[in-house]
Amino acid sequence: SRYAELQGRDGIPIKSILSGQSGYQKTNASVAAAILGIYEILSEKQVLEHFADALRNYFWPGRLQYFQSRQLLIDGAHNEGGAAALRASLDELFPNKRRIFVLSFYKSKQFEKIISILVRPGDIVMATEARGRRAVVPASEIITAAEQSGATGRAFEDFQLAFNAAQNELDSSSLCIAAGSFASVTAALVFMGYETLEASRPDSQTLFKPAQA
Repeated sequence: SRYAELQGRDGIPIKSILSGQSGYQKTNASVAAAILGIYEILSEKQVLEHFADALRNYFWPGRLQYFQSRQLLIDGAHNEGGAAALRASLDELFPNKRRIFVLSFYKSKQFEKIISILVRPGDIVMATEARGRRAVVPASEIITAAEQSGATGRAFEDFQLAFNAAQNELDSSSLCIAAGSFASVTAALVFMGYETLEASRPDSQTLFKPAQA
């Protein structure tokens, strides 16, 4: 479409920036660009420059947030749509990685359906219970659902134990993924020593471009 031919301040077309992105965030960015193009907002030079800069400097903590040095990806996927998007992104970005999930869920979510979408045969699941005032899914029930999808796993009393077990399973061919609830995301950050999502920004990236698989 015509909006994709427009250029940012460095002369690089918007379509080139979009083509260098991956995962479900590429779809999000493309939809935003398309909407701006439909309403001809991108025809305004200043808006176009800001949009191009935003694509390059994008950071959304807790969504496809990757810590390469820790071989850890955190994503707040907590419903069927989020699970499908995360699974597709993992298949695109890390097709050959053995996946070790650290999962927790609140009872308000269809956790069995989410697990059936997210988990593959041969994956490993470290299950624990989300923290908060809301009712949570017992870790044992998460493992039962994971085993029905062909995964193996263990249940833990708390996140620290679950993450320690996941780290012990990691090797150069593996990736640890914390998901299922934002409690999992928060716990992952605490495990790594961060007090806030924003504090983790210098050591991570929101995945647009394909990572090393």
